[in-house]
This record gives sequence, C-alpha cells and structure tokens, in this order.
Amino acid sequence: MLDATEQRTQMDYFTISDRTDPNAAASWARSYRTRSGTQRVERADRPVR
Repeated sequence: MLDATEQRTQMDYFTISDRTDPNAAASWARSYRTRSGTQRVERADRPVR
C-alpha cells in the first residue's frame, strides 16, 4: 500500500497466506518511507493506519 502526505511517502508491504483462498489472511511484512525534503529511504516501524 502506498500512502503519500505532505510530510512523507510510505510504502507498506503485506504477505497473503494463500492467494487462492478467499478467506486467506494478510499480515504486515515491512514498511519504508521517505520524509519530505530528503532523498533518503528508511525503514518504518509500523504500517500506515
């Protein structure tokens, strides 16, 4: 999921237990962000809520 605000842009990655199963569960794997005014990508400690 990509979320962009004036302060930062953040990309959240999720995994799906079984994409052929309609009842499959999704879980957060990792997130990265770039803060406004920087050119640095850093790991985020939680997904966007």
